[in-house]
Amino acid sequence: MKIIAKNTLTAALLTTALSSLAYGADFKVQNNGDAGLGSLRQAIIDANGDVDDNTTITFAPGFNGPINILDHLPIITKSLTINGVNAQGGKVTVSGQGDNRPFFIGDGNVAIQVEIKNMDIQDGKAKGGRSTYGGGGGGLGGAVLVNQNASLIVENVTFSNNTAEGGSTLDYANGPHPIQNTGGGGTGTDANTRSGGGSGYGVNIIQSTGQPGQAGLQNGKGGDGVTINDVVLAGQGGTHPTVGGGGGGGLGGGGGGGSQQGDGNPGGNTQGGFGSPSNNDPNIAQVSADGGGEGAYNGGGGAGSPVFGGGGGAGGQYNYAGKAGGGGGGFGGGGGGSLKEDAGVGGPFLGTAGGGGGFGGGGGSTDSNIDGSQGRGGFAAGDGSFTGGYGGGGAGLGGALFVMGNLTLKNSIIDGTNKVAGGIVDGDPLRNGQGLGRTLFLMDNAWVNLIADIPDTIPLSGFASVSAGTINKQGQGTVELSGDNSAYKGEFCLGGGTLSIENNNNLGDTNLNRPLLLQNGTLLLRSSMDLNRNLQVMIDQSVALDTADNTVILNGKIAGNQSFLTKRGALGTLTLAGDNSAYKGSFILSEGTLSIQEDKNLGDSELSKTVYLQGGTLKFTADMTTNRTLEMAGGPGSLVNIETGAHAITLPNGLTGYDSTLLMKKDAGTLNLGKIEHGGEIYINQGTVNLLDIDDTAKARFTVDTAGTLSGHRQISGNVFNSEGIVVPGSANTPGTLTIGGDYSQHNGTLRINITPTEASLLDVTGAIKVEGETALEIIATPSSDYKVGQSFTILKSLEGIEGTFSKTTLTGGQFTSGSGYSFELQQEDGTEGSILKLVLKYLAPTETPAPQTTEIEAGQDLKAEILASTETTIIHYQAIGNIVGGNASDTSQDQNCSTFAEYAPQARYEMKMLGQLHQQSTYASALQQLNAYKPTSKHHIQDKISKKSISTSPFTMIQETGKILWVRAMGALGFQNNDGPVTGYKSRSGGLVAGLNTNLFKDMPFGIFAGYTGTRIDMKSDRGKADVGRVFAGPYLTIPFGKNFALNTMLSLGFGKTDNERNVLGAPVKTTAKSKQKNVEIFGSATLTYTAIKNDWILTPYIGVEALDNRRKAYTERGAGQFNMSVGRQSTLNIAGTTGYSLAKVYAFEEGRWSAQITTGYRYDRKFKGKTTFSLSGNPLSLSADLPRKTRHSFNIGPSVAVVYKSGWTVHGGYQATLAKKSHAHEFMVGLKKKI
Repeated sequence: MKIIAKNTLTAALLTTALSSLAYGADFKVQNNGDAGLGSLRQAIIDANGDVDDNTTITFAPGFNGPINILDHLPIITKSLTINGVNAQGGKVTVSGQGDNRPFFIGDGNVAIQVEIKNMDIQDGKAKGGRSTYGGGGGGLGGAVLVNQNASLIVENVTFSNNTAEGGSTLDYANGPHPIQNTGGGGTGTDANTRSGGGSGYGVNIIQSTGQPGQAGLQNGKGGDGVTINDVVLAGQGGTHPTVGGGGGGGLGGGGGGGSQQGDGNPGGNTQGGFGSPSNNDPNIAQVSADGGGEGAYNGGGGAGSPVFGGGGGAGGQYNYAGKAGGGGGGFGGGGGGSLKEDAGVGGPFLGTAGGGGGFGGGGGSTDSNIDGSQGRGGFAAGDGSFTGGYGGGGAGLGGALFVMGNLTLKNSIIDGTNKVAGGIVDGDPLRNGQGLGRTLFLMDNAWVNLIADIPDTIPLSGFASVSAGTINKQGQGTVELSGDNSAYKGEFCLGGGTLSIENNNNLGDTNLNRPLLLQNGTLLLRSSMDLNRNLQVMIDQSVALDTADNTVILNGKIAGNQSFLTKRGALGTLTLAGDNSAYKGSFILSEGTLSIQEDKNLGDSELSKTVYLQGGTLKFTADMTTNRTLEMAGGPGSLVNIETGAHAITLPNGLTGYDSTLLMKKDAGTLNLGKIEHGGEIYINQGTVNLLDIDDTAKARFTVDTAGTLSGHRQISGNVFNSEGIVVPGSANTPGTLTIGGDYSQHNGTLRINITPTEASLLDVTGAIKVEGETALEIIATPSSDYKVGQSFTILKSLEGIEGTFSKTTLTGGQFTSGSGYSFELQQEDGTEGSILKLVLKYLAPTETPAPQTTEIEAGQDLKAEILASTETTIIHYQAIGNIVGGNASDTSQDQNCSTFAEYAPQARYEMKMLGQLHQQSTYASALQQLNAYKPTSKHHIQDKISKKSISTSPFTMIQETGKILWVRAMGALGFQNNDGPVTGYKSRSGGLVAGLNTNLFKDMPFGIFAGYTGTRIDMKSDRGKADVGRVFAGPYLTIPFGKNFALNTMLSLGFGKTDNERNVLGAPVKTTAKSKQKNVEIFGSATLTYTAIKNDWILTPYIGVEALDNRRKAYTERGAGQFNMSVGRQSTLNIAGTTGYSLAKVYAFEEGRWSAQITTGYRYDRKFKGKTTFSLSGNPLSLSADLPRKTRHSFNIGPSVAVVYKSGWTVHGGYQATLAKKSHAHEFMVGLKKKI
């Protein structure tokens, strides 16, 4: 490729320069004078005249600068090195004093290589020549201009406060030469062999032909520029049918002015040609030492100085010698202007035209309604006026450096003080010149190497180019790009070290969006972004993409062969969103998250290169099947996460890699694995890992955590540890055999077995099977009428024996539904060849469900069977109630009493459960769920941090202030509960009013009392009924702050309630409604420890606490005629639960604290430590008691709140909060008042 060839050439030049052993003369700089013996200026003059190779300019030991130059230093015309290392501090300072450009490298004719080391270049300036009716000249390279055919290497150099400024076009009529400034301004450069077009219209880009412009002719109007493919080459001279034409612009120099007696002379390479003789006014412009000549009104273009080229000559009036159309400006020179006819001088106005500006030069002016047009500005310069106004402003390009050849910046800094400015057009800003590239400006063939080999980061911003150019980052250090660099149209290449960006604009024009070339090193994406740029990876190269802790979406395409891209950044996420089919290399995941949606995000799908996993997380965001292999390539103990979301990911070629690594499966989706050559551990944290049914042993060991599932019909060589997860031999619905070559251990987990009338799942273990803790065996039957009583299935087998029993065993599916009257047992057989566990069907349901019995029932097992034959799902308390009833019925003296209860036991137990659940639902939806409405939050430590803002740890908590606070608030809530256990789901609506009084017992120790009422309406799903619940409650609260951030919040509430509900009777042949009334007395208490941290209006409050609820109630159920009416004399529930979580709020204050708003989010974890329910039927001696399961509950909340503080002392506040939990969600609203009294 072009970039490789050129980079190789540049490297060869650098190697030659840095390693050559042939040294030439050394010229010493002895003083900091501007000129004379021992000065830097004299050293450059002497070095230019030296014939030896590798000439050097050094500074006397201890040299004390700065060197303030009074004029531009001479052009460096030969290869040499300038090194300031001997100066004090190891660097020398060269200052242009705000008026002069310090260095000009090369005359453009001879290839040279110059090195500048250990120097500070500051306060340089390149300013284009000014004009009035002609265009302003271009200002190119404030500190250094690198000419074509020149190569500059700068090392340990700092560029600061340098300026490139285009020439302005102003009214200079009051100056010493009132009409002198009608020619084009000169350029801020002495560039060689480039000329502006001499036509009446210019163009934006002027290319070199290596020759000066042509002379003007006597016939015709302004000559057109020579064009090839719409690109203007060197300009021709301007012409006029009567008088002589203006000469073509030379190197920055204007062409000679034409006259009636002859043609103008061609422009020279360093100055403009003189005009031909004129009888009336032979004056020409003077040479300017500070800049290009200001084109003469009466003759040729301004002569160029050694650094600034002259402008094109002015056009003139008919019958005045030397007054024809203006010549074109040279490279950087402004075009000549055209003057309208003077009515006092004879002859018609035949039409002249303004000259076109050279590169960066403004166009010349002309008048309207003439045979011609205004001059068009060169690149980045303004056009001339068509209505007799001023010429266009010149361009300012390259505040620090203007590069036409090659530039190497090694460990050098171009700081943010460099600047550019376009030339100003008096009264017409639309024709001002542009300022581009305050640090660097590149011509199309320019090449810039950025070499960073120092620990400090080197910043770079504000670079630009014409339409191409190349910047190549090399070295092991870091270059940090910043700012909008969209004026750069060229390529960027990462060849080594680190290139740091914060957005796509850092790399150049986002419309062209040239690919970022990656050859070596690290691309650091230091902020979150959408990177809409293609990446081209060089062949056989390795490049890292480091996201740090940011989220980056790469929408561009990746291409390249035989290469490696490594994702780094431990906390960051890189999302591959583009079609990367042209990428033939591999990806390495080292750190952080690599997110993909489809296989082609990872490259060519046909090649399916291996993805190497060293660490981090591989995240899938859609269902996907890929033939790629995942290789665990990290060191010993390394961890890689696979996040599947809710999707199914299939990897037929599976997993391979080192044995000492760990793969963790996360999220609820499924990971289908084929071949597994990874001998390490696969940890199923969430979701399912399914082993595809292939003839291959999975060489791994597995751990199945709480939310995880392992399934498959496959062989596993290692151990399997079921730690509160689920293991399924076969698939979710089909029996299969899972063969384990090691041991199988189950602790508090579930083993799920599928059966059909002909086969069952089998867990076949070569080692030992150990079952301990609260383990479950779930047997799921495929629906069929072919099951037989006494039929047995082998479901577990172990060569080394089965230790322990399952604490809970269920058989469901098909006809095996709760209440269908089936029973089964497990039989373990131990022998010399190991142990097996069989499932034996002992009792099957009859073909028809028998009617409820009304006669006496024998005690014992038959009574329990009848209870279990209930048509409703009452799994939670079946075993407990069955044991109690069975035990009591064994006493013959209780047979008669028990028979009545036994007949209705399933219905009665269900109703008791539902009454308790209704209480729980109404409590969560109303009173207890609203406790935060009056639960205090300490202002301790918050008042000092945010004294005027209304803040809280959730939308419904209130601010505690010193003194007495009276408060009242109204609340409303909507709750939704899906089916959960024995009671169907519901929808609830609740509202209430709570009031309280707050005061301080001691300093910063809020104490208060509250009272309130809440009402709730519950509608059960599936047409199961409805309930109305009312509560009154009251109690005290106390907050005890301690330390700087901690507080203990305590509260006690006593409530009285009443519940009326209607519901369908279970199992009734026709729909029958039962009405129940319930009276409740409840006590609720809580103690919560909080920690409050505040920073930048963020409030984080983690907490941990304990809550207890004791509820005692009576109930009476009335059915229709002939149905069983049930009265519950006593039912009580005791729940003790632990809570922990956090609240995170962001506060926004308006109008100095009179308004405030906040967004709050939080998480809460509840773990029920102890729960127990007892009840007795009125008139029945049985008193039943059952322990409630220890449940956990995770909930999340988020919501906004607003507070308004009035001068009267009232505060109005309101808010909304959404709470999400498993199988339920709620929406709460609140509005309240408070006043300090």
